[in-house]
Amino acid sequence: MSVSWSGGRRPGAVPPASSAVIRFNYPTWTGVAGAWESRHAWADWSGHLGGHDEAGQARFSRTGGPLLDSPGQDRATVQELCDRAGVPYEDWDAATIRERLPVLDTGRHCPPKAITDEAFFDEPTGDLSGCWTPDCGFVDDPQLAAHNLMAAAVRHGAAFRFRTTVTGITAHDRVTGVGLADGTRLSAPVVVNAAGPHSGAVNQLAGVGDDFAVTTRPLRQEVHEVRAPDGYGRGGRRLLVADPDLGTYVRTTPSGGLVVGGTEPRCDRRTGSTIPTTVPRSRPERSTTPSSTAPPAVSPPSRCPTPHGESPVCTTSPTTGSRSTTRPPCRATTSRSAPAGTSSRTPPWSDCS
Repeated sequence: MSVSWSGGRRPGAVPPASSAVIRFNYPTWTGVAGAWESRHAWADWSGHLGGHDEAGQARFSRTGGPLLDSPGQDRATVQELCDRAGVPYEDWDAATIRERLPVLDTGRHCPPKAITDEAFFDEPTGDLSGCWTPDCGFVDDPQLAAHNLMAAAVRHGAAFRFRTTVTGITAHDRVTGVGLADGTRLSAPVVVNAAGPHSGAVNQLAGVGDDFAVTTRPLRQEVHEVRAPDGYGRGGRRLLVADPDLGTYVRTTPSGGLVVGGTEPRCDRRTGSTIPTTVPRSRPERSTTPSSTAPPAVSPPSRCPTPHGESPVCTTSPTTGSRSTTRPPCRATTSRSAPAGTSSRTPPWSDCS
């Protein structure tokens, strides 16, 4: 039995804000090996699931992409793990990045700053190198991928109860089942806590967690989608860039957009979700206007250029974590006008944590 948080447009769907990135630059063997194995499962998704979903099938988009440098990285350890797993990669210097990906600015800005910092528009302090992995990419529809997993589970005999509140977990020497809000009790020899950021609330129901070394809590997470630069996205080149020098990542979308997210740098404020962790609710649909925590309406330079004056489409998830986003979304090779009273220079955006 699995206890999870369900919601969104499809039953059991993952948050619409998921960026669904497939990458391999983890500092542990478990992380690298698991990601590399998963990449092959995504490449043959129907075969992995043993069937097809009538709702459609999610697809893996292999883009390749660079992981740009930052002071906190241990590239040697990651590459040793990649060698062990058989993950191909290439070291790129700044000249190679500019040649292969002319859309990117290789200026080094770490440590990043918030837009309110006086040093926000400081000039870069050198050039970046990076590590290119040709097999990274993204899943084109993470909600559909979750639905595909549900359909596969049903084919194997699983039953789902959506919008059902778990009010208690039965346990003596071990967990034996769960109690539901309508009075139903379900017995099971194993109960899997799959509530994601809300797993702490499920742990409380089971009376465990006080001695856990790792705990969870829901945070708000902000992800923006803007129009991709010309030649990228729909009908053009697909791209994924991990940019810890700025504390951001960007990837193209099949519809011609550019998804921009953050890596939780220190200059970003962590904001807890206001949604109760014990009462499941539907997640909000994608907003078509920026939220109150979106960046100011200015056009400072960025590592990946987007059309002037374009407002971001802000996607937030109350279950995975949101910061107050106070910087432009991505790295660009072109300069833009700065706010009144400031200089028009290329800014650092976030912090190298």
